[in-house]
Amino acid sequence: MLRGLARRESRCEVGDANPDPLLSPSSDESSHKNESRSTNTLLLKLYVIVFCINLGFQMLFPAQTQIYESIYCSQWYKDHPDKRLPENGSIPESYCKIPAVQTQISTLKGWFMFFNAAPGLLLSIPMGILTDRIGRRKLILVNLTSVFLVQVWTSFISWFGGQIPLRAIWLGTSLNLLTGGTIVLELLYVCILTDISPSDRVAETFFRTNAFGQLSKVVGPFLAGALMRIDAWLAVYVGLAFMALTVMLAATVPETLHWHKSAREDSIEVQGNQDDQTPTTETRKPHLPALRRLLKIWSDWRLVFVALTYPFRLICDALGDLLQRYMSNRYGWTLANATWVYSIQAIFAGLVLFTLLPFISGQIDRRFDFSIIQKNVILSRAALLMVAIAYTVIGLAPNAVVMMLGLLIETLSTGYPSTLRAIATALVSENDRGSVFSVLSIAETLSTMMAYPITAALFNIGIEKGGGAWLGLPYDIIAVVAVVSLVAMCLVRFERPVRL
Repeated sequence: MLRGLARRESRCEVGDANPDPLLSPSSDESSHKNESRSTNTLLLKLYVIVFCINLGFQMLFPAQTQIYESIYCSQWYKDHPDKRLPENGSIPESYCKIPAVQTQISTLKGWFMFFNAAPGLLLSIPMGILTDRIGRRKLILVNLTSVFLVQVWTSFISWFGGQIPLRAIWLGTSLNLLTGGTIVLELLYVCILTDISPSDRVAETFFRTNAFGQLSKVVGPFLAGALMRIDAWLAVYVGLAFMALTVMLAATVPETLHWHKSAREDSIEVQGNQDDQTPTTETRKPHLPALRRLLKIWSDWRLVFVALTYPFRLICDALGDLLQRYMSNRYGWTLANATWVYSIQAIFAGLVLFTLLPFISGQIDRRFDFSIIQKNVILSRAALLMVAIAYTVIGLAPNAVVMMLGLLIETLSTGYPSTLRAIATALVSENDRGSVFSVLSIAETLSTMMAYPITAALFNIGIEKGGGAWLGLPYDIIAVVAVVSLVAMCLVRFERPVRL
């Protein structure tokens, strides 16, 4: 979920107020030291929140899949008795890898993700405007609570072992109609990170945030797999505990709407009235001019192209969510063992994100005289090429070893969202970035709503075709989409300067 925070800039970035000219140099230096100390403390707390909520999801998702499979499998063999089943009543996991069971799981999870993302389509821009008016703290606390309660509801329905139809978990997503769900949660979190980060350190802040997200992907699947070997419900309970801890930690996060001004007031009593008025003037723009401005920004076809390709990462997320069942059905792995693949992939993704990609970017800067747009277009094209190769290998892999090679190739594309974000940022002025990334949030929501049901339907087709290489159909289709996107990006020219 928050593993994609670096892909959006804040829609609410507020510039620092000018230092009071009456302050002495020593007082000003002391003020900045106190502000820096407060900022670092808050950043550490936010990193822990990112780690905990992502760890919660990493624990819950694979365990829930195993529980769903167990329930649907029991229901199937109750209606279709099989003499090969053990007399003790327990059904071996291998007996559940049949189309009648797997298609139900695909449909259940695919539409759950659709309904979970749909409210974000309606509330992304309104919540972005509201966070500028009433602040971030209240909204992010309410949103985190809503996300936690959706998982509580899902676990509650599953706990009855099928006595309540599993499709009732879809009803829990209605809570997101109040808050917007995880899409809006990411937007609010990015607002907070931008509020407290110096303007020249925002990128570094997001890189570190992603590091904690990657760490959760290393620890979570490994821990979930170990607990699932004992009982899948143990992983569910631990996952819910981490999400509850996230809500409690969020309750201790202060308001950051005017963070830099507030931090200086805590350490220096003398503050001018000008600081109090500057943010208010910036956050209360008339709606109609803002709408006209938004339409003018999006008249640039290059930005429209970025918006169309930006959500491609969400399609990759849908395939990542499918990976556990793909490995289990095609290669005979248990669901518990398949979760460990996520940890291995996360390790390599972290190494690529923090070592290889920065090295390549630096080499391009040293060897070529490229603009920011040109460099990031090249990196985006390379990432799409890696996606196309990786999914072709994964979809056609005859064994798990070849498939793992495809996963390692896929990690080379982890910088794709960041490079597209950099392109979008360079195409617009600093004051328009918020509007641009609010609209990109809607594009991501639409992508999520389509990606999960479509990949689930393609996987079901593979099951109905008899499994084997057909199970790789979702990866094969997305590989073709990546090739088409790559060709289109090679044809588009981004170099001309934009004039708004």
